[in-house]
Amino acid sequence: MTRHQNWGEAKIRLLAADYDKKSDQSIESLKVMLEEVRIEAEPQIVKDVNSESFAEYSSDSSLVFIPFRIKNNQVVDPLGNPMENTLFLLPVVAMVLAAEDINLDAEPEEGKAAEMAQASDALKDAGKRAQTTLKEAEEAIETVEKTKNKVKNMVADSAEVTEEIKAKAEKTIRDAEKQAEKLSRKASKAAAKAEKAALDAEAAGVLPEESKPDKYSS
Repeated sequence: MTRHQNWGEAKIRLLAADYDKKSDQSIESLKVMLEEVRIEAEPQIVKDVNSESFAEYSSDSSLVFIPFRIKNNQVVDPLGNPMENTLFLLPVVAMVLAAEDINLDAEPEEGKAAEMAQASDALKDAGKRAQTTLKEAEEAIETVEKTKNKVKNMVADSAEVTEEIKAKAEKTIRDAEKQAEKLSRKASKAAAKAEKAALDAEAAGVLPEESKPDKYSS
């Protein structure tokens, strides 16, 4: 922008929020960043940052560049406030879409927080899997009982049931029993994984001792 003749003598200030009260260190890091991107600007720390203090620091500016983000289908300023409220307090503004959106719900990438987030996700997934497989196993067992009763009633109510029909009915029962057994083993494995995930979550500090889920069983 300053390459244009009308803005050649303009001075640029970079305003940064003072969140951690380390102003000297922040100023130095801002200077390094500006040098790396080859922008001649004066970094300045804004204490107790809010819409009013930001507007106060920018009141004498001819043009204010302000990043914005889209949150819940609404344009917000860097502080998360509705942009229309912030614009009301400022002079001429050029809005710039932030290169990266800050997602406070995003999983941390490193350290203890990442370990806790990973353990929490694993616990949720394992719990859901255990509940699903347990339900499938219970339904399969119920199917076996229904099939047995159906065959029993069919044989009792009909004097013309052939050996071939009986053989097919018995095979249907055996197949249902095999499926139920398979799903029961699957549910047991899922339950074991869920309990291990609960222990891992507890070790990571996610799940207190008294909050461990009930054991899954099939």
